[in-house]
Amino acid sequence: MKVSREALERVLPLAAPLTGLLILTLLAVLVPEREEAIEGPAFVRATLFELKTAFAVSGADESLVELKKQLGEALATGVPADRLDLPARRFLAATLILLGRGDQVADKLPAADPSREWLVDLGKGRTPTPPDRLPDVGVRDPWLDARLKLLIGETRADLPAADRNRLKDRAFREERAHLERMSGLVGVGFLFFAGGLVFLFRLRSLLERAAARQLMAVVPRPPRVDRATAFRVGLGWLAAHVGLSLFLPPLLASVPGFPPGPIPAVLATYLASAVVGMTLVTRVAFRGHSELGLTSFGDVVVPAQGLELTSLLWAVGGVALALVLVLGASMLRSFVPEDDLLVNPGIRALLLIDGPAERALFLANVGLVAPLFEETLFRGFVFAQLRHRLGLAAAVSLSAALFAFIHFSLGSFLPIFALGVVLALAYEATGNLMTPMVIHAVWNAGTALIVMKVVM
Repeated sequence: MKVSREALERVLPLAAPLTGLLILTLLAVLVPEREEAIEGPAFVRATLFELKTAFAVSGADESLVELKKQLGEALATGVPADRLDLPARRFLAATLILLGRGDQVADKLPAADPSREWLVDLGKGRTPTPPDRLPDVGVRDPWLDARLKLLIGETRADLPAADRNRLKDRAFREERAHLERMSGLVGVGFLFFAGGLVFLFRLRSLLERAAARQLMAVVPRPPRVDRATAFRVGLGWLAAHVGLSLFLPPLLASVPGFPPGPIPAVLATYLASAVVGMTLVTRVAFRGHSELGLTSFGDVVVPAQGLELTSLLWAVGGVALALVLVLGASMLRSFVPEDDLLVNPGIRALLLIDGPAERALFLANVGLVAPLFEETLFRGFVFAQLRHRLGLAAAVSLSAALFAFIHFSLGSFLPIFALGVVLALAYEATGNLMTPMVIHAVWNAGTALIVMKVVM
């Protein structure tokens, strides 16, 4: 039975993401749950972000104090304390105290922990001894320190009123500064969101105008390759990427002198995967097209003369459109079950960053290496080959589904799919891989910098 191109245009935009979600859900069900310890720094930083958000929101509107209650219940009942390292367990105890669940502290700490009695006293409203020695909770955060000191001050009847007021003032100033930073980010985000809505409503006419400009400028596109070659390149890179992601980090960890920590291993894995993907595309897929060899692949990346302004406008509009679609997709995430095995490895790595060198490496990875390599492969090859064979809607949706699937994150599949749709449309409109590369780089680096600013 032969499926028409028109039928694919209608079916694939919905079938592609649903199929990706189904496959990832099956993986989450079939792969047995591992019992290794939860990374303490990742747990602390992720929870600290939620804790600050809960206090900021409840401070701005008392009717939303339910958020703190929900966070407290989740931490009290849903976190396996025995799978956390000791500093993270102390942080969990301190968090429960701040959320009004001090009676649960004793259950979260081992009896041999020297900080257990200190935290139990604070949780029961007694002045801990000595009151000026805060336990090691895995992170030094001014807001958290101020909150704990304020709580200690309120338990001390002998503390002068001036000292108590000074503690309160410091805590409130830290919280207000945090809220102002978040408000500024929300304000900028709202402006981009409004621009993205305008871009979305005018998307059809913008694509038509872009197509007309490309015809006049004679934009170069990657040639169509035969089906067997396309499958060999796509499946070969997918197998290589999965294999490298699974086996290269532990192998590198055993190499003497290799930098410790997750970030160097992630960067090395991405670079290795990029080399494999770029080699397959340029030396296997396009080996019969000398003008598209590795030394001149920029002919496909760089736009034809006269489209620079169009590419710039689509880069800015694409970021705004991505904000609209990704936020919309994120609202659907509550209907998608998430498994610890399939948490986005980029987010996990970000929460494990320690020190400026690792921050720089991580930003280089997500802001430079990932956009260059992923856009060349997914938009320059996968989308381009699908576009030759299918209609625009089918090629966009299928390439976006593959792009989201390769991140192996069930909870992040829909937002990444939405981002992939924007990146494919930007390439379609400009014929310029630099456009989705810029959108991708801004999105990745912007997300990382926001998390670093608020949490780290």
